[in-house]
Amino acid sequence: MNLIDAKYKEFLERSQSEIDSLKEELINLVKSEGRSYGNIERFLELSKKKAIWENNLVLIEVINEVIDYFGEEKNGLSVK
Repeated sequence: MNLIDAKYKEFLERSQSEIDSLKEELINLVKSEGRSYGNIERFLELSKKKAIWENNLVLIEVINEVIDYFGEEKNGLSVK
């Protein structure tokens, strides 16, 4: 593995760590502010539409993962 490969791998790992942190932060924010699953779903869908409008692909993916998280939790499939 050459130096560029090692640095790229480090970049990818750091990026994934940041994305995971953003996801957890959004989950905690929505849990603390959301009053119902319906309220949470509306907020996330509006946030997703705004991210699509702004063409923020990373945020769209983070929001999709959070939507999936709450969908599983709502359906009683959460592992937590």
